[in-house]
Amino acid sequence: MPKGTREPWINRVRCDNLHTEIRCARRFTSSHSSLQKKQQQLRSLVGSNTNDLAMAFDGVWQVSENHNFEAFLIVLGIPANQRKLAMDDNLEMEIKQQGNKFTVVEKSCFGTKSSEWSLDEEFENTLANGSQVKGTFSLIKSNRLEGHFKILPDGKDFIIIREAEGDKLEQVGKGE
Repeated sequence: MPKGTREPWINRVRCDNLHTEIRCARRFTSSHSSLQKKQQQLRSLVGSNTNDLAMAFDGVWQVSENHNFEAFLIVLGIPANQRKLAMDDNLEMEIKQQGNKFTVVEKSCFGTKSSEWSLDEEFENTLANGSQVKGTFSLIKSNRLEGHFKILPDGKDFIIIREAEGDKLEQVGKGE
């Protein structure tokens, strides 16, 4: 793109109300057949506590499709060269849960990174591009995690929602 020009939709986002929400969706699939069996067993548990049901996220997940992901990365302030890498990446995410504690290992073109956090407890984390964030994840439903985060030090807020359904995991990002 020639120097000094902008992608046309960036102007629209910047000229609109600054509180315009940008949403993206990343869909992941799991190749583990035992995952479906485990999730069916978990769904059949009536009256179980949320710690047991949260295990619906356990597994190895790989990106299968992206929708509006680049716009979300722009809102987060990710530089163009890193956005290009992220868009072409085949991210693999392994999620393990023990009680309220989650361990997430992400393997991407940026490298492998691991994070550990507990439900409803604030934690700091580093995004794949090196940005620092602070926030919490909460279990909204037995198969839905919602995270509210702030990029440090600029204070941009964003939300990540992860919802597991069978061998699919949808991750939605919202930012302003």
